[in-house]
Parts: sequence; C-alpha cells; structure tokens
Amino acid sequence: AFDIGPGETTVFDDPTYRLTVTLVSKTDHAYLIDVVYRSPDLTITSVSATPEEILAGDSVVFKAMVENIGNEDAGSFKVYLYIDGSLYHIFQVDGLEAGSSVELSAEWTAEAGSHEVLWVVDALGQVAEGNEANNEASFTVEVKVKLLVKLSMEGMEVKVNGASYYTNASGYVELHLDLGLYEVEVETPFTYAEGSRLVFTGWLDGVMDNPRPLYLDHNVELEALYAVEHLITVVSDYGSPTGGGWFREGEVVEVSVASPFYHGNGTRRVFLGWSGDLSSTSTTVEVLVDGPKTLMASWKTQYLCSFIFKDVAGAKDIPPPSWMTLTSNQREEMFTEFTDVWVDRGEWVVEEVMWHGVDVKPTPAPTLMVYWPTTFTLNCKVYDLEVRVQDLYKLPVEGAEVAVTLSNGNTVTTATGGGGVALIEMIPCGNYTVEVKYLGQVVKVEGHTSTSTKVQVEVVFSIPVILSAASIIGVAVSVALYLRRRRGF
Repeated sequence: AFDIGPGETTVFDDPTYRLTVTLVSKTDHAYLIDVVYRSPDLTITSVSATPEEILAGDSVVFKAMVENIGNEDAGSFKVYLYIDGSLYHIFQVDGLEAGSSVELSAEWTAEAGSHEVLWVVDALGQVAEGNEANNEASFTVEVKVKLLVKLSMEGMEVKVNGASYYTNASGYVELHLDLGLYEVEVETPFTYAEGSRLVFTGWLDGVMDNPRPLYLDHNVELEALYAVEHLITVVSDYGSPTGGGWFREGEVVEVSVASPFYHGNGTRRVFLGWSGDLSSTSTTVEVLVDGPKTLMASWKTQYLCSFIFKDVAGAKDIPPPSWMTLTSNQREEMFTEFTDVWVDRGEWVVEEVMWHGVDVKPTPAPTLMVYWPTTFTLNCKVYDLEVRVQDLYKLPVEGAEVAVTLSNGNTVTTATGGGGVALIEMIPCGNYTVEVKYLGQVVKVEGHTSTSTKVQVEVVFSIPVILSAASIIGVAVSVALYLRRRRGF
C-alpha cells in the first residue's frame, strides 16, 4: 500500500527484480508511478592520443575514459584496444560503480601512415547493460614522417615538391610529411659572401642527383655536401687574360696575360705588372684560392719610333751613335737600335747621345713628345773642321800634313789640298789639337768645336817662300859679283 499525501513522492527499490518504482503522485485512488529498470550502462565518453602531432617512432599514449552511466554497479569487464583492426591491448576492470569512471591508457610506438584506433568496452559481454550500443569509440590518427635536410649554413633554400623552406641557424630544415613520393632540391650555388659560394657536390648517401626523388615511409635524414668556391677576378684591358672564374678553395690557379699586345698601327701595350690581391711583374702567376681575389693588370703604351741623326747644322746624316739615353720622370731608357724601335708613351728628354765615345746630344737637350708613332731628327754636336795652312805671304800651302787629335783621344791625319785646306769631316764636340807639319816645320793649334771649326795655321817656309828667297839671294849674289868686278878695273 502507498501511504503518501498529495504531491509526495515515494521510491521503492526491488532488488529481486532489479527495478525501481517511483510513486510520482496520487489522486483519490489513482496513482502515477515511474518504473525504471536497474542496470549498469558502460560507455566511452572520451578518447585521445598524445602528442597531438605524431611522428613515426614517437611514443604515443592512447587514453579512453570509461564511464558507467547506468543506475546499477557493473561487475568485472574487459576493455579491448584495437589498432588497424588488430587487438593491441586488453584492459581488465574489476567493476565500476554507477556514475563513476575510469581512465585507461596504453603506449604505442607510432608507425608512419593513417591508423584506425578502436576502443571496445565489455568486449566479451560480461556485463548485462541497459544499452549495449554505446560500447565502442573510434578515431583516426595520422602519423607523419620526419624529413631532416642538413645543409652547411643558415638561410639556404630547400625545395620539397616545389615549396621553399630555409635552413635554421643550425643549417637544418625539418619537415613533418605524409607518406608518399617527394622531390627534394637544395640550393646551388649559394653565395654566402661577396666572391664566395657553396656548390653542391652530392648527398652523403652517395646520390648525386639534385633534385632527387625520395619516397618517404619512415623518418629520413639527408645531408647535402658542398664545396667552397671563391671568385678569382682578372681585370685587364689587353692581353687576353686567362685564369679568372670560380675555383675550389685550396686550388692553385694560373693567371696570365699575353704581352706585348699589338694594335697594328704602330702602337702596342706592354704589361707592367699585377696589383690588387697579388703583386708581381710576371705575366704568369700562380694564385692560391684561399678567398676571393682580384688581380688587375697594368699596361704601358708604346709607339713605334725611328731616329735620324744629323750634324750640328742639320745638313747631312751622321752614322748612328753607339747608344742613346732618354729620361722621363726619373726613368731611363737606353737605345742601341734606332729604326722602328718601341718607345714608351710620354715626354722624353734626350739625356745622352754617345757617338765615337763622346756625348754629342743637342744643346739644349730636346724633349721628345711620344704620343703617336714618330720619326725624330736630332741635330747632334758633330762638326766639320776646316784647317787652312798658309805661308808668310798668305799663300796656301799644299801638301802640308795635318793631324787632328779629337776630344775622344783619336787622331785623324790628312793633308792640305791645292787651296791649302784640309777638311776633317764629322768630328765630335769638344777640344781638339791641330798639328801641321811641313818642310820640317811643326805648328800646333788648340781649339774647341763650340768656338771655332775653322783653323788657320801659318808656316814660315813654303816652296814659294823658298823660291822667292832663292831668287833674292841669287840677285844679291849677282849684284855683288858685278860690283866686285868693277872695282877690279
């Protein structure tokens, strides 16, 4: 019997029949009751996998929250964990009170790919539940593979299937990718400083292709190998320079130019030397590639010139000198050839013209303007010396022996001609001594070409003088004889 007043509720439990009867209300002899069967209800309220991003080889923790949402305690039961349809782990739960829960967990070493994770509560049906349809929970985990690409420096580009990535401060690019076929490409060349770069030489695993195909089904570490190269810059306007370009660090490179370089118009360029990161006057040098280097070639311009030498009056050519010395800006050049010779561009002063042992350069010393191919004419201090010999009557003396000692110590001997003149041609400048011998007479005269090139020598006796004297003596003798005869009478 139910003894309740209006609006009161009474609950009756019947453990025998595993039900609960609730008297909700009573009106007169009418009763409103709620009958609920008593049973456990096991379900999985949450599942998870840790870490959130899973890579092949990671230790993964699967968790499931099992709860008894029924109104009756549950006895012992088992929970099955399946991975990809295969039973991975069995959990034994020794009962679960109504309204309580238990968290189950299992560790799994991740394998690359997509995996189905299934939790099943009371897999063997040990517990009579009010609802058997809520005993499973499943989800999918995606396990990626790690691609680690190691390069040499920070900021180098790595392309994977066309997408660009850049190395970190440690020189790595790390990507987490799905299983599949990929194309991996590394940057080459990579300029890390002005004149210095890295050039790809292959992969550590022996593959030489770049880009290279790569099938990812597990974690992969790739290391790209690089060689260091430096730029050797050869700067030269002439001479077909060789040896410039990119070269491996540690190499020894031969750098050279061809000298002289002919323009074909009486002009050429002559190599002077290298400057920049190496100094040398050799046209060919060896350069150690231990960094970027610049070599600059210096050249001088020369013109094809000829020299004509004349006497001081410019009237006639003289034989070429033994040598000629030119100076320009503290430089000195000596020439022993004088036809089609190469002379440096610029202004040159004639410092010396050595002719028969005497410097006969023009005075004042001329400046030669060498700015194009030129023929220069130099009027040198070379003279003709005229020696005139006469007697007391100022008559020319023919046949007198004339010996001239020159400034170089040489002696030139000749004789006077019909006019009493001896001409000694082309003597070098300087002091001279003239010695005239005639009929036992010796007369010496000294001079200098700068003051006189005409010498007059007077001898006492000459044939005309002697004849004249003989005539006078003859007349005197005749007169004396005549006077003597007259005294005898």
